[in-house]
Amino acid sequence: LDEFGVRFDDLAQVTPKREEKNKIFGICDAICEDKEMSAYLLESKKVPVKKLMKVINVSNNIYKQYECYIIAIALMQIFKYEYLTFL
Repeated sequence: LDEFGVRFDDLAQVTPKREEKNKIFGICDAICEDKEMSAYLLESKKVPVKKLMKVINVSNNIYKQYECYIIAIALMQIFKYEYLTFL
């Protein structure tokens, strides 16, 4: 996570509410299902926001507020860290 600029302290501070968490999981699913977006995330260590906004209808504010959380969840899905999916 450190390579992606995500710290556990950051994750603890931005834990979303249930409604927002569902949106975030939708964002992460969109990233993981699209090979180009997944590859971009892994190579650049950033979420391809412009492409993501074209694929999924979500406000840029949600993305900005929960960026580190989105990256962490997407990485768990990409690398299939099944034992950490309780987040």
